[in-house]
Amino acid sequence: MSDDAVGRSPSAPGTRLKVRTEPRPGGRIVVVRVDGEIDNATAGLLREHAISAGQAL
Repeated sequence: MSDDAVGRSPSAPGTRLKVRTEPRPGGRIVVVRVDGEIDNATAGLLREHAISAGQAL
């Protein structure tokens, strides 16, 4: 555990993580942009966005 994480509580899902997906021309690539903390509480949100973006191809 890093010194930065000491004493902090885990993020509530969606409160500290913003996820955007951007399909690229050609339909085979999706860029997933993440802003915020990825931890156990927010990993599910990131996973959902990544899976949805992949299924949309």
